[in-house]
Amino acid sequence: MGSRKTHHTGGSINPGGTNQYIFNLDELGGIIYRYDGTGNATQLINNLPTANASIWDVATDRNGNFYLFYTSKMKIIEYNSDGIPVDTFFTKGPGRNVSGAGCTIVGSRFYFTDHSNPKELLWEGSLTGDTVNFSVIDTLPVICYDLASCPNAANQLAVFQIPEAPHFLIYPNPASDKATIKMNNTAEIEITDCLGKIIFTADTRGLTQYQLSLTRYKPGAYIVTATSINGMAGHSTLVVL
Repeated sequence: MGSRKTHHTGGSINPGGTNQYIFNLDELGGIIYRYDGTGNATQLINNLPTANASIWDVATDRNGNFYLFYTSKMKIIEYNSDGIPVDTFFTKGPGRNVSGAGCTIVGSRFYFTDHSNPKELLWEGSLTGDTVNFSVIDTLPVICYDLASCPNAANQLAVFQIPEAPHFLIYPNPASDKATIKMNNTAEIEITDCLGKIIFTADTRGLTQYQLSLTRYKPGAYIVTATSINGMAGHSTLVVL
């Protein structure tokens, strides 16, 4: 789809920022737009099921991907920066009657606020396999409509700003013949296939980027794990075309 100057067609807008782009969910039009800092908006997805709050919000990770939180189906879908779905996560914990407000991702943890109760609840989810297990970690003093406006929410989320964790970005993603892994605080890169078999490892101590040849990789999704010198790990999905 092409670029356009307008940023939304109307209704509620729900922006989420990452290290490359800002993504916006236009609830009225059911559209996802991507911004690259030039003033233009690229329409990635349309006709999303936003009626009756089917989608709570859009959230982003530090690898350039965005996520849509679905309330009606209790799932989270991960998309790459071009709007191509790369993974689906199911959720446990909150029921279908919660009313989601702001959603965000900090490191490997998922958060959202639920304002369907007498008090605002802050939920935290950790990923195990293809399931995000949510539990309530705080009751906030006032009803909120986004995490940015929730008192005390920042205190909970700031705990996971861990400087010792590895940080890395894979681009392009999806890729066909080669990809670049841009990194810091990363001592080792490991790649596993869909069966969990380790197919590649590299010592990346002291490097800020690594060129990865994909000529021998079969099309599909691979898990890239980055490990810091202190043994902390981060994960991302690489899609090979």
